[in-house]
Amino acid sequence: MQRNLYGKNSDLSYELSRRKMKGIKIRVEKDGTIAISAGKTVPNKDIDAFVLLSEDKIIKVREKLKNTIYYINENCQFDEGDIFYIWGEKYIINRSKSLNKTPEIKLEDKIIAISSKSQNPQKDMETFLRNQCKIVFEKLSQKVYNTLEEYKGEKPDLVMKKMKSCWGICYYTKNKITLNTRLAYFPKTLAEETMYHEYIHFIYHNHSKEFYSLLNKYTANRKTKN
Repeated sequence: MQRNLYGKNSDLSYELSRRKMKGIKIRVEKDGTIAISAGKTVPNKDIDAFVLLSEDKIIKVREKLKNTIYYINENCQFDEGDIFYIWGEKYIINRSKSLNKTPEIKLEDKIIAISSKSQNPQKDMETFLRNQCKIVFEKLSQKVYNTLEEYKGEKPDLVMKKMKSCWGICYYTKNKITLNTRLAYFPKTLAEETMYHEYIHFIYHNHSKEFYSLLNKYTANRKTKN
């Protein structure tokens, strides 16, 4: 449930989740939004008061996040001159009007050229990134399938989805991998590591020592958080 709340110096609106717990827990997400977990009997006014008391801490966390790729992309308004990252590369937004209803987005020498009649550039960019992901993920899946000697199954189906809490999910009983389209924000090495991570879950269904030993064999000893 979304609750609107404003402090002395900032918007403190938050997403509230009721759980079987005592008290209140606050978390500032990577995009700067606030998530609150609270016991089912805690009054809303007490939660609001708790968030207001935490305003200074929330501001400090948001300040630290402001220079991160995730925060910049998630808060981009796609105005002329805005910054946006694709596959870890920094681009500047260039907007131009068009009579064509179909959005046209091109990457040109560190410029993202957006030409569209659409009034929803965020949605246009999501579609563009999804198409980017489809190409890159298919290539990476083929690479992992060809190089992961320990994997004996068929090449899994790939599903793309915008997710907050993980980069990928392996459904080993369905021979399917779901990948986070937000991977397109970061260097392709992260997407490759994630692909190995999920493929190896077909072999080891948990994060055992054997799982990480095999993952490290293919990802230069870097563990991907999942």
